[in-house]
Amino acid sequence: MTGSPALPRDRLERPYNDFQPPRLPERPTLALCSTEAEVSRIVESGGYDAVIATTPQAACECELRGVGYQALEDFFDVTAYLEADEPMLALQARWADRVDAYAWEALPELRAVGLRPAGHYVFFLKVMMDTLYRAAFELAHLLHAAGPARVVYVDAPLAGPVPETLFFPRPVHADVLPFLSAAYRSELVPTPPPDVRGPVPDARGPAATLERFVSPRTLARLRALK
Repeated sequence: MTGSPALPRDRLERPYNDFQPPRLPERPTLALCSTEAEVSRIVESGGYDAVIATTPQAACECELRGVGYQALEDFFDVTAYLEADEPMLALQARWADRVDAYAWEALPELRAVGLRPAGHYVFFLKVMMDTLYRAAFELAHLLHAAGPARVVYVDAPLAGPVPETLFFPRPVHADVLPFLSAAYRSELVPTPPPDVRGPVPDARGPAATLERFVSPRTLARLRALK
């Protein structure tokens, strides 16, 4: 453990705050869903003991279809995020300082102009780390509480260029899950993503929107100033 029980480093031996989760069948097969299309596939394929909605969109689709489900929040005490807030911020600040110290030692010219690669980008780095932390914390409590024999999930690896904001384009539970399955002795059953037709979001995010309204000359100037 770190200084806070809300920041576990190892396999959970007990849930945060001794939270009492819902009871599920012994060694169940869980089906994780994060989109409406994933809920549709799971309902049609069957073979599960419980559906776990990892997003409001998936939960809404379950409600509309009359499908029984559990949300990730049903398996842990959400006040953990309040307790983790300050310790996590301190941990991230120390990490950023170490990265900047390494960068300054390797590239003295950065120190000369006071440029801190991690410190000046720390907001976006924090959002990225917090997203991964929440997913890992939620899944750890789910696997600890349910003790599933199998976890069915949609395997859709993140692809494409990394946006400047470092914001993930979709939930990351499926990406974190393989790192936890071994610790909680659960078999993973990946399935390919549903074939969903529709516009593909531009991975460049805000930069792509800016290009629609700003002249190339101004855009070049903005990049230079950055």
